[in-house]
Amino acid sequence: MEKTKVYEILYCGLYYLPAYQIVEHKFYPESKLLPDQDFKESIEELIQACRKYSCKRLLINNEEGHYTLPKDIQHWMHTVAYPQLADLGVSKKATLISFNIFSALSMEETQKKDPLKYTHSRFFHNYMDALDWLSRKIPG
Repeated sequence: MEKTKVYEILYCGLYYLPAYQIVEHKFYPESKLLPDQDFKESIEELIQACRKYSCKRLLINNEEGHYTLPKDIQHWMHTVAYPQLADLGVSKKATLISFNIFSALSMEETQKKDPLKYTHSRFFHNYMDALDWLSRKIPG
């Protein structure tokens, strides 16, 4: 499967999957040391990638991730990041859940409290299942 690297730091990377027209935000094992400011920068890069590639679907790959979103970052996601993604028309998001329970719970909590409530959002344990679901048309 072809992936174009869009952005990368020690803790995470962004990839564009042209066959699926999806932007993937992949967290690496080093993300347990991810500074909050670097997390925000990676999300800003994610927004730019969605704009550049006109992506309406996201894959948040936290399978190997260990980053736990503090409350202030969750608030920033709700008030800054999610509204910008919604303005770009991003309407479908799959999240691969981390085996790190604290990371998984913080991501789930951030998504559940999202004031915009992505209309189509699901959690997965399998990469290919997430891609398959993302590639399906949104009903309606």
